Amino acid sequence: MGVQLERLTRVKYDGRKSKVGQLVSYLLDTAGILVADLDVIAVSYPSVDLPSRLHVGGLDLGASNVLHVGHHLAHAYSAFGPSGFSDSAVLVVDGHGDPYFEDSEDMMRWGPDVRQRLAERSAAADNTCMAPRFETESIYRFTRDEPPILLHRGYLAFGRRTGYTPLLFDPLGIGQNYRQVAAWLFGTGKSAGKVMGLAPYATEPLPLPPSFVSSVDRHPTLTDEWKAEIRSALAADPTLIRDHGWAAALAGYIQSATEQLMLDLAHRAVALSESTSLCMAGGVALNATTNGRIERELHLTGFYVQPASSDAGLSVGAASAACHKTTGRTPAWQPAHDAWGRRYSADEVSLAVNRHPDVQRLAPGDIAAVAEHLAAGDVVGWFEAGSELGPRALGHRSILADPRPAGMRDRLNLEIKHREWFRPFAPAVLEEFIDDWFEPGGAGRFMLSTTQVLPHRRAHVPAITHVDGSSRVQVLRRGEGEFRRLVEAFYKLTGIPMVLNTSFNVAGEPIVESPQDALKAFQAMKLDLLVLDGLLLGRVAPNRR
Repeated sequence: MGVQLERLTRVKYDGRKSKVGQLVSYLLDTAGILVADLDVIAVSYPSVDLPSRLHVGGLDLGASNVLHVGHHLAHAYSAFGPSGFSDSAVLVVDGHGDPYFEDSEDMMRWGPDVRQRLAERSAAADNTCMAPRFETESIYRFTRDEPPILLHRGYLAFGRRTGYTPLLFDPLGIGQNYRQVAAWLFGTGKSAGKVMGLAPYATEPLPLPPSFVSSVDRHPTLTDEWKAEIRSALAADPTLIRDHGWAAALAGYIQSATEQLMLDLAHRAVALSESTSLCMAGGVALNATTNGRIERELHLTGFYVQPASSDAGLSVGAASAACHKTTGRTPAWQPAHDAWGRRYSADEVSLAVNRHPDVQRLAPGDIAAVAEHLAAGDVVGWFEAGSELGPRALGHRSILADPRPAGMRDRLNLEIKHREWFRPFAPAVLEEFIDDWFEPGGAGRFMLSTTQVLPHRRAHVPAITHVDGSSRVQVLRRGEGEFRRLVEAFYKLTGIPMVLNTSFNVAGEPIVESPQDALKAFQAMKLDLLVLDGLLLGRVAPNRR
């Protein structure tokens, strides 16, 4: 099982080390075990922080049964392990990973060795004023029985780039430049998804002198001068950021540049590894538009992106690396879902409902009744079993709606989720109808790639069709549980083999985790109904309170 810290603390992007103990206790209590019962503890923890934080969340990270796995290496294991491939190229791209002082060797060492090496490294850095290099792009070749081979690594070092420079932004990495544009447009670098959603609205080139957009080996590159011009323009006219055309052009530029750079890196990964399969992880691997292009243009025999490609997936990679370290083989599995959170009992659900007198049980509460509500235009909160580990709601912590009404997107964005008007929504689609509605390539189980809605179908499902005709499709395979059954029932009623599926959270908050979270969000948002592990719930009419 697994869960993100933010889901427990209800603070989005929560990375507070002081709260790690809460996360550890949650996982151990759910599993019914103690720390002493664990044979191996695997962590991927920023090594620059470790000297002062070898004790975190009640764990001694310097203990002999603690395996430390480098940041990019953990990302790589997180993608290769569940891919099921026997061998593969693995591409990891993010803002930055671990710092390296003297070499490019990945860390996979036991606690006492790490404690000693960090002490030695800290002394060396103090004596020589040495600055670290931070990994930003890594390419590996993985097989099940052999240690992974590092084929290429790009670094951010001393504020400049080293490594395979022609493919990388200067002076920052691909992920950091995307974050920089997100910060300019939306005030925080954590708004990369908003940049991706805004980019298709770009209709004009970025209105800046071309001298500030340079090219190295035909690859777009953000230069210091270009960034200075952006900052100068914003300083002179702070309202410029609210100019839709200007903002969309900036988003379109960084998205286009990122797609080209990632395509080139993907080609390089396949060539260096001599493999026809590719796995990806790291924050940039959540760029669905880029992933769709890679899948369509590289003609791979296998393509897998870790659903929790951000740092939330590092725990998956560290555990997979620990299995390889202790058994000599990287475990292979192909999960049908990303729902690794704990399941709440019927008693816990009932207790949470009873605490909310403004909520009532509705009858009937079967799948057919929920489908009828969706077809009638109701917006439904859907809570089923354990929560997803990654950022995509895949039918366990979802808000569902009818994709047919043209006004549904605005209703969801502006009235329910209280977020920007341009944000797109995704469909969950019955597998057997994918080819009837979407162009080939880019439709997957975990909503991590985009594809095009067929032109003659777009008018039928405008709420899930973005301005450029694209859609981030989730494929529902046969036999995949209650969510699949709901979409089947909706299809029988409407002839539309999909529902609109978005994450169950309001803007600025994490996805709901517990029944109590779901009920609180249901009351705060203008949802019509809530399905809570099979219970169909509505609001008590005002005159009955």
